[in-house]
Amino acid sequence: MNINEIPTIIIAGPTASGKTSFSIELAKLINGEIINADAMQLYSGFNILKAMPSKKEMNGVVHHLFGSIDIEKKISVADWLKYTEEKIFEIHLKKKVPIIVGGSGMYINSALNGISNIPKISYEVKSKVINVFNQKGIEFVYEELKSSNKSIFKIEKNDKQRLIRAYEVLLQTGKPISWWQKNLTKQPIIKNSYKILIFPKKENLYPQIDKRLKNMIAIGLLREVKKHYSQNLSLELPAMKAIGIKFFFEYLSGKRNLQDAISHTQQESRRYAKRQMTWFRNSFSYDTIYENLFEDDKKFVLNVVKALNLL
Repeated sequence: MNINEIPTIIIAGPTASGKTSFSIELAKLINGEIINADAMQLYSGFNILKAMPSKKEMNGVVHHLFGSIDIEKKISVADWLKYTEEKIFEIHLKKKVPIIVGGSGMYINSALNGISNIPKISYEVKSKVINVFNQKGIEFVYEELKSSNKSIFKIEKNDKQRLIRAYEVLLQTGKPISWWQKNLTKQPIIKNSYKILIFPKKENLYPQIDKRLKNMIAIGLLREVKKHYSQNLSLELPAMKAIGIKFFFEYLSGKRNLQDAISHTQQESRRYAKRQMTWFRNSFSYDTIYENLFEDDKKFVLNVVKALNLL
């Protein structure tokens, strides 16, 4: 196959949906290498809590951009795009297939559609937005944004992160974020793609989220958290925003008991999965969808391979 004909495969879906095992099965069959598109898994540390693939799980498949950024540093979407474009080029040169795997919709969307040249948000604006959010609530921010751009406003009311980002842009520039998104300055890094959505039903996914955390504790999550707790890392660091870190740190400091930390982490993970599912349902155009969580992954992998004519 000519290098220009090699597709970049994207495997997307909510947390705990089985993306890791599925992507590794696929990579083994088609001589692929995996590139991370999960914002938290980019950073080093908390490998168990962030469900990073272990060496055993990788099973000889080359993985890129997992734990490659120092825990005390910050990486932007533009940084990730740069690194990912470089990795895709390297993988193509080896005549292998790049497989981008993750649940960060912002990353995946930027790879497929490019990113806009939004001016840097000042500290003053960031502080003002947080104050407004804390004092007036998410409903106020949502209505302010909606009234600024009624015709094409698409952010869900419960998507706190995107609402805050859009409100920052509006206050900083006087223009809605949709205006900036139309004025792309960096083009998509992927031209030839095949997009797979792993999208289990929530009645199957939510119990899996709860079960996964229990398994994490069984294999040493608490030892991992204690190790990082002793390093006095700031919870304001981007890498420390992974779900559960705050709750387990509060357990270690005596502010909550262990069961409370576990239940809050499970609850926040379910809420995060719900937001992800809403985004993928409304904003992600896929070529094929897989809904049966962990039910015959290999059969679905074979169907994908046949669709791509890679065997």
